[in-house]
Amino acid sequence: MSRIFLMVGIILGVVFVDLSNGLSCLRCDKSKCVDPPCEQEHQIRDLCGCCNICGGRVGDSCSGIRRCVNGMWCIAITGEKAEARLNPASHEPFRGVCGILGTSQEILDAASYLPDDVWDEWK
Repeated sequence: MSRIFLMVGIILGVVFVDLSNGLSCLRCDKSKCVDPPCEQEHQIRDLCGCCNICGGRVGDSCSGIRRCVNGMWCIAITGEKAEARLNPASHEPFRGVCGILGTSQEILDAASYLPDDVWDEWK
């Protein structure tokens, strides 16, 4: 009886591993892409490089799956330690918030990605 359960468990394990594709990309079908509900300058490509999606803006959560708009960093602060990644890999367990790092000019250039209410406070 226990051998039957063992065999059934092994077979189910093989089937589920075979069916799972994880984060693999399928063939790109641009006809299935929808227009993202954000302005063009806040759009980035999805992880597979097929469709445009809305990228995270200043203060939005980010990770390897949820990326920031171009030029923004994903910044994680834990206690006294801060770590930033421009585009964390999708398989990394990295989580943070979108923010701006760089020289004064780079910060001014990236400020165009800020929401209007945040930008008004900086003026």
